[in-house]
Amino acid sequence: FEAETQIRSVSCGDDFTIALTSDGKVYVWGSGESGALGNEDSEDQPTPTLLDAFGGSEVTHISAGSTHALAVTKEGVWSWGKGDAGALGHGSLEDQPTPKVIECTKDIAISHVIASGAHSILLGQKMSLSPKVPEEGEKEQGQE
Repeated sequence: FEAETQIRSVSCGDDFTIALTSDGKVYVWGSGESGALGNEDSEDQPTPTLLDAFGGSEVTHISAGSTHALAVTKEGVWSWGKGDAGALGHGSLEDQPTPKVIECTKDIAISHVIASGAHSILLGQKMSLSPKVPEEGEKEQGQE
């Protein structure tokens, strides 16, 4: 980090950490296994490294699950890391090594995201509880 950097929030996965700065930048460090750091490879990062993957957009919220992460920008919710149980919301079980926008979030004002073990929850402004609520995860654990 630069000396003047102010951290807005920090979230930790099993073996990695993500931090959001006051100017909307995301830093990652720790284990890169399954793409958890979002930097295209599985190399570990021992020090905070800028994740420059959001097209210049300001990130407003972050959350780390066990092996995946989420970030919110005006373009939608971005997810990356381990795709187990469909937790990334991209319609597959594949790992995602770099942040990718979840398509169904492009037209929804998302206010908060929660990444957990093998599922993710997205909370939107003026959303109603209906089949369109974007949530992914393990059915057998009652998390979908």
